[in-house]
Amino acid sequence: HQAARFLWLADRMEDIAKSRPSLQILFYIIAAETVSKLFFNFQGEGQSKAHVVNFFGEFCTEKHRELLAKAFKKEHIFMTSEEAISFLYNIRCDVAHRGNYYELQLPSDPISAPMSSLSTFVNNEFIESRISSANIRQIIATGAVRASQLFIQNHKGAA
Repeated sequence: HQAARFLWLADRMEDIAKSRPSLQILFYIIAAETVSKLFFNFQGEGQSKAHVVNFFGEFCTEKHRELLAKAFKKEHIFMTSEEAISFLYNIRCDVAHRGNYYELQLPSDPISAPMSSLSTFVNNEFIESRISSANIRQIIATGAVRASQLFIQNHKGAA
């Protein structure tokens, strides 16, 4: 339910601030973090990035990690999936802590995104993006469903 709430909020961002995907990414990454913390019954404070990394590593498919490995280029070189996850987490932090939601641009069409690209200047670096917000949303939603299925499977008979 938590992931669904954050995805719903992210969906509303397109109505509020059209073509500002950083606002959507904020909620997508918060959803990933929340799912991971709930799955692993994390009771403490902080460790947000570690839980985001856990989400992508534990609940996302290899296909989705491969998509992330072709999502962003820096200096004409594709980021690894780990670098792309860190980049998305940093976008979340830019929005949450600095109010910076206007630099990043993503291709709008999820079908053509892997073939088309947009270059923007993010955090003093040129970044070429080849993934749409809809693609990122699908990765998070699929990972959240997979985490829910694993949680139920791991806790059958415990109630």
